[in-house]
Amino acid sequence: MRTVVMTQPPLLRAGNIIRLNDQSWRIDEILSSGHAILSALGGIGAKQVRPLSDLDISPEKSVSLIAANDTPAKRGRLDLKWQFQDLYSQMTAHVIPDAVTVAGRAVGIARSTAYTWWRQWMTDAPLVKEYRSDVHRSRMPAEIEALMQEVITAAHALNQPRSRKRAYHDLQNKLSSLGLRNISYATFCRRVGDRPVLERMKPQRGRKAQDQLRPTKKGEVGAGPLDLVEVDHWMIDMILLADHDRRPVGVAYLTLLLDTATRVVLGYYLSFDPPNQYAVGRALYSAFQPKTEVLHRLGIQGEWPCWGVPKRLRPDNAAEFKSRLLQDLSLKYRFSLTPARPYRPRDKAKIEAFFGTLSRYVKDLPGSTKALPGGRQDGAREATRTLRELETELIDYIVNGYHRSIHETLQSTPLKAYQTSPHPEPVYSPNREALLVDVLPQLTVGRKVHPFGVLVHNIQYWNDSLIPLIGRSEKYIIKYDPYDLSSVWLLQGKAYIRLRYKDLGYPRLTLREYKQTRKAMRAAGHDPSDTDSVMGFYRRSEERSAESRAATQATRRSVTTEPQTKLEQPPERPTAADKQTWLAAPLLLEED
Repeated sequence: MRTVVMTQPPLLRAGNIIRLNDQSWRIDEILSSGHAILSALGGIGAKQVRPLSDLDISPEKSVSLIAANDTPAKRGRLDLKWQFQDLYSQMTAHVIPDAVTVAGRAVGIARSTAYTWWRQWMTDAPLVKEYRSDVHRSRMPAEIEALMQEVITAAHALNQPRSRKRAYHDLQNKLSSLGLRNISYATFCRRVGDRPVLERMKPQRGRKAQDQLRPTKKGEVGAGPLDLVEVDHWMIDMILLADHDRRPVGVAYLTLLLDTATRVVLGYYLSFDPPNQYAVGRALYSAFQPKTEVLHRLGIQGEWPCWGVPKRLRPDNAAEFKSRLLQDLSLKYRFSLTPARPYRPRDKAKIEAFFGTLSRYVKDLPGSTKALPGGRQDGAREATRTLRELETELIDYIVNGYHRSIHETLQSTPLKAYQTSPHPEPVYSPNREALLVDVLPQLTVGRKVHPFGVLVHNIQYWNDSLIPLIGRSEKYIIKYDPYDLSSVWLLQGKAYIRLRYKDLGYPRLTLREYKQTRKAMRAAGHDPSDTDSVMGFYRRSEERSAESRAATQATRRSVTTEPQTKLEQPPERPTAADKQTWLAAPLLLEED
């Protein structure tokens, strides 16, 4: 009887040795001239080797595999099977007789096991058949199993959701009340894990559960630069300070446009006000125009050559994206609006991912509410930046950080992808002054021209160009800047006419300040319809605020800069003559 003994571990290398008939042979020698060696030794068997060409191992062929419980032992056994299969394939290619036995001995398994694995392979049986016969069969008593499933179903219900720990305590109470034996927490967790994730999430999340479990979609990507641009808002989780006194004010909102093909940022707008149509218009103005002036204003050294009118703009379904302003801009500047589907944030996957990148960057800045356990309260104590300083920080990161970093999907920097991609012919080249007025919001109802001018927000505006329009029944479109009411624009034909205060002594104020002043006058019992009184009240209020602010700052400076009171100089050390005088002086006794 011939014996085959492995003298090396089962891991197959060229240096592994097989002993055949008291002689040692290397595996690479057997594979190179195995037929002659085995013939000289008399062979191990006369079984005909089946060539690989007879096997149907095409990937298209369906093979039923039974999954196994993954353990280190089963994983090692599976690796051994693949080693056996690989060695058998090599020996078959070199026409070695009885390759099953030789390959089995080489990997250290019995001859019967080797032929069992070989038979499974020849019949296309699964090699990963490592499972128990009672797998996924509960051995729990029927009463306990039914009660456990009832508790799990109730825990995932919409009307009374329960945590896993709380549901386990409920199950313990029910088992003890019925006199049934208790089960372990691990068993209960396994039963919860056996439930499909969709079945657990659907009662509470509904359709969102199915969308969340779907594979992450890449979303639609433009064919080139400016082909498809996404726009959205983001609330920055960071407390900011006021410019004049550096007191905490609140969080800021960022409106941003991102090119989907190259991932570059085309435009932005940052302010303390919540998202509105004015923010959308200013962000579009920033995207349509070069950024040289922006970089110069913020004092940032860098290159930002990304601008232009997109072919398609993808917003969400917020009210500011359905405004008449955005529709008029799309008609005039010839870009189409392709809104995302309602409740489908993955339709704007690119800009959502970019906001995630910005969020991770802002989290490390002082004043961020996400990095502190106390949220906005701790963020107010740690805040160090104003709105202007945050704008400089973000734009510097976008221009010199994000645009020049390797993007994982593009395998290039966004700036390089934008510069090397073929740019289409510009659809429209907007005029700077006209665009600045176009992106301003307009009144929902037009205004007639009266002998005193045009009345907007109960304020009279005038321009000598309005004289030919007085008395006409036509209502003209009026554009206004909510952050500067000193001017409005009237559209006549294809040109805008700029109208200023009729009373040039009125102060320059925002729409919010004007409304707050009218509300304060109404609360004080005055007539808010008197524009002269409103403007005078606002001017006096601003003067008082400026005086009190200056007095406060002067007091703080005096407190912080006033030198501390100097301590009295310590007395000089007595000399030898002083000591002699003290000793010669008479001793005075205290009076009774």
